Amino acid sequence: MRQNAIRPANILIATILLFMTTAGAPPAWAKTEREHLKEKITGHATLHIDFGGRDWTGRTLAERVHQAPGPIVEKIRLENQLYGFQERPEPVAPPPAIAAALEAIRMQLPNTIQRILEDRLIGLFTVNHLGGTGYSEVVYDAEKRERFGIIVLDANVLKQKRANEWATWKIDSVFRPESGRSLKVRATLEEDQDNTVVNSIRFILLHEIGHILGMATAVHPSWLVW
Repeated sequence: MRQNAIRPANILIATILLFMTTAGAPPAWAKTEREHLKEKITGHATLHIDFGGRDWTGRTLAERVHQAPGPIVEKIRLENQLYGFQERPEPVAPPPAIAAALEAIRMQLPNTIQRILEDRLIGLFTVNHLGGTGYSEVVYDAEKRERFGIIVLDANVLKQKRANEWATWKIDSVFRPESGRSLKVRATLEEDQDNTVVNSIRFILLHEIGHILGMATAVHPSWLVW
């Protein structure tokens, strides 16, 4: 049996109804800039063990301190853009004080903790204009498990501030005095004779190393999943 012919008027009505039902929803392929940034970050090559290789395993911790390579800088820029930070990091050679602070920490750690750190910390990398003092990041193993990590530090911030000056700067940034009132916060990490740049870096590194050890040993939940 021959189907009835569709009249032009019916086609026009169907087109209008289709437009009315779909006009309020974006097409499936349309993604926001934030979604694109998140995809680039979560799929970034630097999150996987294949990116760094295994050459670092034969080096001391002090020998794993390097200027940040281009892909790591790229990922931080994407994160800063996603989270609204104005800073755009640039790679810079690490100041010698970082390796000195890392070695001082290593000598103070129990042997079991030293071994975990040596097995799991791929490297410590330096930039300028990080958007903070430092941060730690997960690196997945071949089975997509969170087993390794890197640390990134802002070399310019570290070079300028001794331990007590850095702690004061960090804590004071949280407070905003009421209008017409003056409020100053002063923090003391070290006695005057030990108020050095190396001890400032040592304090910061202990914090970041804590993140690496906690993640690599799974003693706390994944911060990426959270």
